[in-house]
Amino acid sequence: MIRLEDAKKLIPGQILFCVKFKNLEGRPVPCMVYEEVKTWKRDPSKLKIPIKRGHRDFDCFTENDLDLLFLTEAEAIARGQ
Repeated sequence: MIRLEDAKKLIPGQILFCVKFKNLEGRPVPCMVYEEVKTWKRDPSKLKIPIKRGHRDFDCFTENDLDLLFLTEAEAIARGQ
């Protein structure tokens, strides 16, 4: 799980592991941050993380989904099982 402060520091090209998506082996799928993380001036607790997984799948995670994202695969595997 990443914290809100850590999520705001993500840069494009950084790899995250999401326990929501699993591959055929049951391991968390790596997702790449493909744009800058969007934050709001009026409400600093809100953010939007655009990710890409695979060749064509694009998705966005919000502040509500931070418990699904991990910086390392080992943390994601431990949390996902």
